[in-house]
Amino acid sequence: MKRIIIFVLTAVILLSMGGCTKKKADNTVEVFCLNMDVTSSVPESYVLRSKNSDVDKQVDELLGRLQDKPEDSRLRKAIPDEVSVRGHDEKNYNCTVDFSKEYYDLTAAQEVLLRASVVRTLTQLDSISYVTFTVNSIPLVDSDDEIVGSMGADDFVENPGEQINTSVKETLTLYFADKDGTGLEKQTRVIHYSSNIALEKLVVEQLIEGPKGL
Repeated sequence: MKRIIIFVLTAVILLSMGGCTKKKADNTVEVFCLNMDVTSSVPESYVLRSKNSDVDKQVDELLGRLQDKPEDSRLRKAIPDEVSVRGHDEKNYNCTVDFSKEYYDLTAAQEVLLRASVVRTLTQLDSISYVTFTVNSIPLVDSDDEIVGSMGADDFVENPGEQINTSVKETLTLYFADKDGTGLEKQTRVIHYSSNIALEKLVVEQLIEGPKGL
């Protein structure tokens, strides 16, 4: 897994261009489902019933929808029957979702698509910017036994409908201007993306998205 180091002296300009799409004024969000071949994620419109002031109930509602059969008969739910959601907790714009031990029985394609679907769905809420996965209350680890950590919608840059079997994991080391604008702050990100996306495009998207937590 190669590491790419990018020195960015113009990051201050790019920071003002960041931001992600949240839910619409009528509380319509996109719940991400899977196609029947389990090769891509597909959004399906859904109107939230829970009030904006109760993020816990909104997360509950969306996780429930991710476990229910989609309206479109050509789609399948992102969280399969054999995997259960044990609980969730929201704090400081991060939502931690705890899954049952059967999570690790998923195929590689199912696992990546489930993660992408849950993260893309939940981060549409105004109070959720990142999602952290745990399994039986233990942080999720990847195939290299590395902790996956918090994920944002931008960590899954493959477009809905693209083949998951071309998914690539890349570690980027990015440099952003610090708060004073007098130096650089380093951030390392592990990104999952489709191999048909140019790496240069991926880097630019990450820079436009801006730093996390600075």
